[in-house]
Amino acid sequence: MEKKLFTNQIKIATPPDKTKQVLANPTNLLNWVPEITLVDFDGQSYMLTRKTPALNGIEKLQVVQHKDTVIYQIVGTKAKYQIEFEMVNLGDETLLNETVIIDSFDSHLPLELFVPIAKHALNGNLKHLRDYIELT
Repeated sequence: MEKKLFTNQIKIATPPDKTKQVLANPTNLLNWVPEITLVDFDGQSYMLTRKTPALNGIEKLQVVQHKDTVIYQIVGTKAKYQIEFEMVNLGDETLLNETVIIDSFDSHLPLELFVPIAKHALNGNLKHLRDYIELT
C-alpha cells in the first residue's frame, strides 16, 4: 500500500552537505526531535524510543543515502513508512523537502485524520532541525 502522504519544506541557511551530514546520523534526532529520548544502534539499524505516546512507541530505523537524498525507513508496531529528505542546493542555503510515504498503517484512527496531525508535528520538527543545523 505505498502511498505518498505529504511533503513539508523548509529553507536552511547552510549548504546541503551540512544538512545531509546531520540527517545521515540518526543519533542527531535527539537534538531536533523533542519526543525522542533514546537512539540505540544495534549494528544494523537504530531503535528509536519516544517519551510521549505516538503511533509507534518504539521504531526501528534504517538510513539509505543517495547523492541529494537521505531516506529514513521506519518500521513500528502499527505503521511502516519512509521519510525522504531531499536537499536542493541554493548556494549557501539548502531547500529541504521532507516527503512521508506510508507502506502500512494499522490504527483505530483513520489515515485521513492522522495525516494533518503528522504533517503538523513533522513540520515542527523540521523547524527544530533548521535551528539545530544553523546553530552548530
